[in-house]
Amino acid sequence: MWTVTKKPHLSAQNSTPGAQTKPLNSGQSEDTSTSDILQTETKSSLDEPQKQLQWKKVEIPKHFSAPDNEMGGLLEFEEIDGEYFDQNSLDLSKLDQAENSHPKKAQNFDDLDDINWDDFIFVDDFDQDTADKTPIKTIGQLARESIDNSQNVTFDSLETVQKSVEPETQHNPSLNIKQKNKKSKPAPKNLPASKADDKDKVVLDTFNESLWAWKNLGLCDALLKGIQSCGFKKPTEIQKKSLPPANKGRDILGAAETGSGKTLAFGLPMLQYVIQNRAENISDRCLMALVLLPTRELALQVKENLSKVDRESPVRIVSLVGGMSLQKQERLLTQNPEIIVATTGRLWEIIEQTDLLTGKLEKIKFLVLDEADRMVERGHFKELTEILRIVNSDNEAKRQTMVFSATLNKNLSFQKKKLSSTGPGNSENPMQEMINVLKFKDPNPLMIDVTPANAISKKIFETRIDCLKSEKEVYLYFFLTRFIGKSLVFVNSISSIRRLIPILTNLNVEVFPLHAQMQQRQRLKNLDRFKESKHGVLIASDVAARGLDIPSVDHVIHYQVPRGGELYVHRSGRTARAHLEGVVVIIVCPEERKNYLKLCKTLRKDEIPILPMEYSMVAKFKPLVTLSREIDSIEHRLDKESHDQEWMSKAADEMGIEIDPDL
Repeated sequence: MWTVTKKPHLSAQNSTPGAQTKPLNSGQSEDTSTSDILQTETKSSLDEPQKQLQWKKVEIPKHFSAPDNEMGGLLEFEEIDGEYFDQNSLDLSKLDQAENSHPKKAQNFDDLDDINWDDFIFVDDFDQDTADKTPIKTIGQLARESIDNSQNVTFDSLETVQKSVEPETQHNPSLNIKQKNKKSKPAPKNLPASKADDKDKVVLDTFNESLWAWKNLGLCDALLKGIQSCGFKKPTEIQKKSLPPANKGRDILGAAETGSGKTLAFGLPMLQYVIQNRAENISDRCLMALVLLPTRELALQVKENLSKVDRESPVRIVSLVGGMSLQKQERLLTQNPEIIVATTGRLWEIIEQTDLLTGKLEKIKFLVLDEADRMVERGHFKELTEILRIVNSDNEAKRQTMVFSATLNKNLSFQKKKLSSTGPGNSENPMQEMINVLKFKDPNPLMIDVTPANAISKKIFETRIDCLKSEKEVYLYFFLTRFIGKSLVFVNSISSIRRLIPILTNLNVEVFPLHAQMQQRQRLKNLDRFKESKHGVLIASDVAARGLDIPSVDHVIHYQVPRGGELYVHRSGRTARAHLEGVVVIIVCPEERKNYLKLCKTLRKDEIPILPMEYSMVAKFKPLVTLSREIDSIEHRLDKESHDQEWMSKAADEMGIEIDPDL
């Protein structure tokens, strides 16, 4: 909110150098007419011109009190009538006519562009002592000085700035070239437009050296601003290698360790293509990109991350996942989304039941498959094949395709082949089956593999616990108690989750379940609670094994040996994300020794080192776990008896039979 005053001025014809005027008489009664006040004040000022002119508060004109004016609303004016009037030449009738016509003018008052801002000053800047010594700068002067002295730097001018500071930094390596904005008071919109910010340029509040790396990857200004607001300091290895060719339209198959930024590796080129090629009229925009993912949580996460980066030039993104309201998602599809992020199951359901996507999927310009190795597993590949068949139906459409995963077979062939007779998902190389279905624009898509030799991040410390199968709960409780932090426990079956949850709950462990048989709303709720918890434990099936970005997971515990090397890599990748460190523990019992050795062979490891621990301390935890099991067993038995009794009573009531209470 601005408080504005009108600057005093003297009539050139009546004032002389050094002349002073008498202060205005503010003591008149409210009933006094305007003409009487004006005559009295004019006479007083002519009789006693030696006294200094003072300020007085006046009411705001009605046409300045609009709540939505561009100045945010004016609080009050401080006004001084500093002109001398000749009573003989003063025509008060004209003044009355002006007052009577004033409301009519207010009706046509739409903005403040007609105001001369050199006649106004900020009240907060006014001080009588300062005003006596130096002239007060007007709003117009302050605004022009602010624009002339602006230190803002646009992305287009970064190269010029860099060249200008290079000679200085050579002589003084410690020179800080960051430029900071000086805060200035807001300027009215009608000030000189020659130096106004270009709407197509993004102005940085602070000159950030790290954005040079992103700028060199060929990203537009809107995305660079979004990257800065998200706090991404520098691109990862997979982003450095994939963004330049992707921005040029190349088809890409990329592989990188989990947590390495694959979402932005395919998301930024896709967003940039949409921003640069969409229609200017919002109603004319259409579907341009499709992202397919294997799990609901991953799809929602990708949609959220893309929306955060795209704040400056919002793209309409819709997520289609199971477990959520189908009717709501259908309504979102009627609003002309530009990008769809979906799981294959829900997308195929919408395709079969509605015509909302008829004729749209065939014309998309961007197709992304994330966590592709999971997409070709049994239960996903059939729906994926049907969706790709529709996408590929338009032979004339040229589409850019990107496939990303944490693992990648380098022996893939891009020659057109028929699906193998063994059926999708059952062949020795299911990834090759998917490649055969995809329709690449490039005859030889670019393959980018930045996975480490052992497929596990160097930031991860791997260790092993050997124990009996009956003692797994004891060692799990011991580890969670002795090593404080946020832990993610993976199991191979839902029944294991249901067994562990009550045992750890009885031991006062903050634990949350996550598996495929839970309702989607409850799954998301537990996931959010785990993210907010500092020392929580999430016990999950392989629903959480791929792609989920859960911040600050300290430990990943394989309660049971994973069924394959790829699953071990994906599970372990939930920790040590974004260049942080993490610990991975695998608990192995004698029955799992054979699978463990196969896992080591797949990972090209001799053995995973054993976790050093005090076994005497572990023995003290065993009675507590045993007691918790007994409590859980008793509670389970009582619940079962109560359920059976309720069922029998309900059945007896329906049949009109009375039950003997002694039974």
